[in-house]
Amino acid sequence: MSLSRWYFRFSQLAKSSVFLGYKLTVYFRNLTSQLIADLQEKVIALLEENQTFRKWKETKVEGLKFLWEGNRDMITTFQDKNMAAWEKNMALWKKNMNFWDNVNTLLMDEIEVWEKDLVQWKAGMDLWKKELDLWKEEQEFLG
Repeated sequence: MSLSRWYFRFSQLAKSSVFLGYKLTVYFRNLTSQLIADLQEKVIALLEENQTFRKWKETKVEGLKFLWEGNRDMITTFQDKNMAAWEKNMALWKKNMNFWDNVNTLLMDEIEVWEKDLVQWKAGMDLWKKELDLWKEEQEFLG
């Protein structure tokens, strides 16, 4: 193989290798630029989504604060309106408790009276039994 022919083949190989390298470089450059563009779009979309979420969260927090303040106002208003009724109920409850204490005292007094009556009744019953026994003895004696 002559030197010129060898040089020609080598130059063809070098040209084809350089051309292949150039094509691969262009391909990878295009691919990376597309990937970068896609990533940039996704980052922008993610940032917009984050911004939307933050706005929604702020709106929700403001709404909850408004509701909490409204509820607090309603609770205090309700408590103020019902304070008089609550005080009346407490007075009635105290009177009721006093009444039941009096009923309890009365029942305890009645129990004491009943106990005394029961003791007297038992004594009367014993006397009646003795009288009955005496009457039976008298009947046996007479009869």
